[in-house]
Amino acid sequence: MKAKQLRKEIDTFGDKIEAILTQPTTMEQSIKNLEDSINQFTDTKLTQVLIGISQLKNSSRLLKEIAAHSYQHGNGFFKLVILDKNGYKLRLHIWSNGNVGKETIHNHRWWFASRVVAGHIESEMWELGGVNDVKLQSLLYFSGEKYGQKPIALGTAQLYKKHIIKHTSGDSYFLPPDKLHAIVGTSKGVTATLMVTTHPCRTFNEMYTNQNIDVTKQKSTPEEVKKAILSLLAVIK
Repeated sequence: MKAKQLRKEIDTFGDKIEAILTQPTTMEQSIKNLEDSINQFTDTKLTQVLIGISQLKNSSRLLKEIAAHSYQHGNGFFKLVILDKNGYKLRLHIWSNGNVGKETIHNHRWWFASRVVAGHIESEMWELGGVNDVKLQSLLYFSGEKYGQKPIALGTAQLYKKHIIKHTSGDSYFLPPDKLHAIVGTSKGVTATLMVTTHPCRTFNEMYTNQNIDVTKQKSTPEEVKKAILSLLAVIK
């Protein structure tokens, strides 16, 4: 797939995402529609798009754009941003060798819908307070350079684990911004999820941990993007 055609495929799906998110309906219904759309894209287009990206020249404008928005995340996955447009993002999270890093209990600034593309993930679902609670440091993180890069410490909070959910390849799901969760397990080989994050609903997200948090973002290179994609293609082609 040539670069021009590849960009058209990505932009076409981006237009579909935007159309869904601007429909006059509830956010929950929009995110369910988005989940259906992600499933359709994964089943019909994703492999072709990934092959196309992996075959781009390192000097390609599209590949450079993807690399500029992608990086190795502190929670253990390679965050590959395929599209970043008008507040929403289409992104792949790729874990290698079962590495989940130092995943914090956290929520988000936005809704998201996700499809497990390869492997499986295990997620703990948490709530504040309750019986058999755990005491952790409460942190508030305002994303964006204008807010600074360090989370704000709010003191100690008590949390309890409600349950663990396992999603395997082919499963899809969605979460609202306020749901606290942490991915605690992935497959031993390559695990990947394709997700769309909506326009932010607020300027911050919450994190709970007793570990030191590094939220600095080191932009990836075209070579790193290709390496991550090829590791995924090896298990889904």
